[in-house]
Amino acid sequence: MQGSSPLLPPYIIPETWGTPTPEEVAQFKQMKRIERIFSQAPESALFKAGMSGVVGGGLGAFLSLVSVSFAYEDPFRTNPNIRPDMSTMKKTGVMFADMGKGMYRQGKTWGRIGFLFAGAESIVEGYRAKHDPWNPFFGGLITGSIISRKSGLRAASLSGLGFGLFGAAIEHFFIEREKPDDP
Repeated sequence: MQGSSPLLPPYIIPETWGTPTPEEVAQFKQMKRIERIFSQAPESALFKAGMSGVVGGGLGAFLSLVSVSFAYEDPFRTNPNIRPDMSTMKKTGVMFADMGKGMYRQGKTWGRIGFLFAGAESIVEGYRAKHDPWNPFFGGLITGSIISRKSGLRAASLSGLGFGLFGAAIEHFFIEREKPDDP
């Protein structure tokens, strides 16, 4: 069955009740093609990875901002860029500039992790052709290994295992799956 209605072929527009003109048929086919693209785009690995990167970047920047607000030391005394002869306005400007750099750094790191994890999980899911709790484990294994690859084989293995177990735990405890109906 093609189209949006099982009773009508996809080229008959229900509102017209007559034979559609070739322009109407072309317009309807164009509309259906765009609808199909927009409905399938969120299922692609690139879209999932990109969205996870953007959301991870925003989350990392926000967490950096929160962690700066919980700093218990006096930022005017401990910051090496602030001199005693500076005005309060200049000191505040330097402090906000440092805060922005930290937010950018944390956002970039979290965005990279989100991009890698979602991309790896989607690729593993596509390769295995099933959606089950093992996909986040393998996605985390790949992500952790890529992130810590420069620290050596042992660090990459342990980081991959840690990321994989964390992904599996999140999938197990926080993602609800539909249970099959038992008669």
